Amino acid sequence: SFEVVYKRASDGKNFCQAAADFILKLSNLERDYARKILNLVKSIESDWGTISTAWNSVKQETENIARAHLEHADAILVKVQEPILNFNKQNGKARLALKEQGKRLIRDLNASSVRLSTSKTTYEQLSRKVDEYKEKKDKTANMSASQLEKLNKKLTEYARKAEVADKKYQESVSQMVCLQTRHLDDEMPRILDDLENMEMHRSKQVKGSLERYVLETQLIAPKIITATERMEVAVKAISFEHDLLSFVAEKRTNEVKPPFAQYEPYNSQIGKCRRSNELTSPTAQRKIIPPLKSSQGDETALGSGGIQAQEWAQALYDYDATDPTELSFRANDLIAVLRKDPSGWWTGYLPRTNSTGLFPSVEWVTLLPIAASTPPITSFPLAATVPSTSFSGSVSVSGTSPPNSTASPFVPFSTIVPSCGFPSPIQFMNMASPPVSSSNHDNSESKRTPVATSLAQVAATFNDTFGYAGNLSTVPAPVPRCKALYQYVAESEAEISIEEGDVLTIESEKSGWFNGTNLSTGVQGKFPSNFVEFAPSL
Repeated sequence: SFEVVYKRASDGKNFCQAAADFILKLSNLERDYARKILNLVKSIESDWGTISTAWNSVKQETENIARAHLEHADAILVKVQEPILNFNKQNGKARLALKEQGKRLIRDLNASSVRLSTSKTTYEQLSRKVDEYKEKKDKTANMSASQLEKLNKKLTEYARKAEVADKKYQESVSQMVCLQTRHLDDEMPRILDDLENMEMHRSKQVKGSLERYVLETQLIAPKIITATERMEVAVKAISFEHDLLSFVAEKRTNEVKPPFAQYEPYNSQIGKCRRSNELTSPTAQRKIIPPLKSSQGDETALGSGGIQAQEWAQALYDYDATDPTELSFRANDLIAVLRKDPSGWWTGYLPRTNSTGLFPSVEWVTLLPIAASTPPITSFPLAATVPSTSFSGSVSVSGTSPPNSTASPFVPFSTIVPSCGFPSPIQFMNMASPPVSSSNHDNSESKRTPVATSLAQVAATFNDTFGYAGNLSTVPAPVPRCKALYQYVAESEAEISIEEGDVLTIESEKSGWFNGTNLSTGVQGKFPSNFVEFAPSL
């Protein structure tokens, strides 16, 4: 029926309006979501190094995703919601006109039906009256003339009224037939066809809008995938080691952790208060980082002349190395300073143990003054003779010794980097003097008691032990070698890459960078000195 068909069209119109409202709300949510993400991205600070790079990529790509959502929000309004609203608006008047036409036709049909029913009922009632008076007339055998006259009069009156009612009834039937023709064969079918066509167009419009919505939503996915792929590349490039080294290299200062306050007893030998070995010694904090690259400073040759020292330092406390790159020492040991680093970790050589490595300088050692008569300590001539007289607790070696030193005999640096896996003769002499406690000093100090009294005795012992019969004053000093403790990747053409365990020669030094050859690859260039340890036995 018309009512059922029109209700379907009306429900379709209401659905379109609801769909348009849904798209509007969805667009608003998308826009609000994107704007909140954009504000969130701006509010978060970055980090450091490769993490910073990755995080900036994540923020940038997240912002791109948010902007994709903004574009999607605008697109679904223009391409999905607006066409639905326009369709409803364009077809609204036509739909209302068809509604009025159908309702008017039904209204007229109903009115005609009422008139037909009324006229029919009136006609039937009057016809029954006529039949009633006719029956009475047939039974007038005993009726007087006056009664018969009245009966005939009534019969004539109802017959006339019945005739009029019959005409009205026939007219009502004719009108009803005409309206029924319009309703069933003419106007109503046209109205229903128009509503059907309108519903078909509405369905096509809804389908097209939904297809555009799906397409617009699909367009977001590739953008998000592309953004996440770029994020993934940046995240996979995070290097914790690189970030740590870069941060330390840029942020390190000359400051060290201040020591805790301690009671310092008075020391009569030095004329001032000083902490003893029994007291807690300072805490050394070490960071493994490449030396700063600098174009300033002269390179220090490490070839035939041996390693060159800058100054001498005396240990204040016992220190035990925490890894192979560090130098262990005991209180009052004399350490030749090979290189100073602003971090407070210096490179030095300890003749007592024939060891080279990093050691904490601040609060752990004190630099010894250089006497005016002492030759430059960057030059260490080999001791030629040793007094042959008997000794009473110490031996002096002719040549240059640490200034103001009362410790073990001086070992020249030109002899501390042997090859072939055995020490030089002068080193051997120093090694032959084990530390022993002295009854004249407290436990924090020690002296070295040599077991040889002359260079001849040392030479004899050295020859017997190592099969060396050369002149002690002309012992050659081979090119020193070192072993890589960590991996280092070259950052310029002048540098070389090293792997943990590589053996390298040391030909010169400049600002904390060694120049030498990687014997594993045969490549020559610069590498950081604190990434390697001296390896006399290699």
